[in-house]
Amino acid sequence: MRKPFQFTITKRINAPLGYAFAWCTDFREDDHKISQQKRRIRILERTRKRFIMSIQTKHGLKGVSAVRIVSLNPPNSWHLDWIGDENNETGDYQLTRLGPRKTQLKATFKVKPKTSNTPTKPTMMKTVNSVWDKYVNALENDYKTR
Repeated sequence: MRKPFQFTITKRINAPLGYAFAWCTDFREDDHKISQQKRRIRILERTRKRFIMSIQTKHGLKGVSAVRIVSLNPPNSWHLDWIGDENNETGDYQLTRLGPRKTQLKATFKVKPKTSNTPTKPTMMKTVNSVWDKYVNALENDYKTR
């Protein structure tokens, strides 16, 4: 089994902090379409302070499940607890205002692998960066066309 690891990503967003927070924390069952990930998301609970979602995906021929619990800390942060078949992880997301229409996202993830199938740190960093590049692009396009 792999050792636990941690990594941080940083993204600049061309949108105000309030808009970025609202967009990033408006979880939907079709969010996977933005990132082009093949998974099924079901929202089990949605409150002003928390989202609980079930995630179903495949790694090869194997079905993999996880539960994602997101605790909201308006106006600028949220926390992820991911409990999955292959790994558990936490994510701490922090938005910082860089200007009237510029925001920085910093996200730090701590991953605890449960199996040898858990992606390696470099693979996971590449995937998370790619997903967030797509999310930032969609967020900025939504902001421009609002």
